[in-house]
Amino acid sequence: ANPGTRGTTYRGNAYLQQTIDVVPDRLSLVAGATYSKIKTNSVTNVGLNAPASVLYGKDWLHRYGAVFNITKDFIVYAMDSTTFSPSAFRDINLNKLPNIAGKGREAGLKTAFLDGRISSTFSVFKQQLTNQSFFAGTRPDGIQYHAPIGSTTQQGFDLDFAISPTPGLQFVGT
Repeated sequence: ANPGTRGTTYRGNAYLQQTIDVVPDRLSLVAGATYSKIKTNSVTNVGLNAPASVLYGKDWLHRYGAVFNITKDFIVYAMDSTTFSPSAFRDINLNKLPNIAGKGREAGLKTAFLDGRISSTFSVFKQQLTNQSFFAGTRPDGIQYHAPIGSTTQQGFDLDFAISPTPGLQFVGT
């Protein structure tokens, strides 16, 4: 029986964001940069007193966006951002796979009528992730490994609608 796992995650972020009202009450621009550092130590079976598996990654990330108020109740927005995550996987030769890096884009519109009692959001998005892998098997020594497959793309749309006929009661559809 596995007596349990033990893990510690350290996250360090330095983040700077600036919002500028280009046209007051109409057009706002947002830009931000992050230096992100992640380190995870984990022991998957404390009963075996196995050495910790260490994941480490660091990267500069950004986020840019624009918000345009067509009316007080009708807003259009767009955003471009990056992300990353240290990979927890190794290849068949036990080499650590590279960090997963991502780039996301989203655009949409938001409404809020009758002081927010009727609201909706519609957006389209595309997220591209690099350094993706899949479980490829188990080596003769019992160690599992992954095989790199390259990049993946997720894209689609999202729609939600909410109505609050009375205070404290809200119906939401997505």
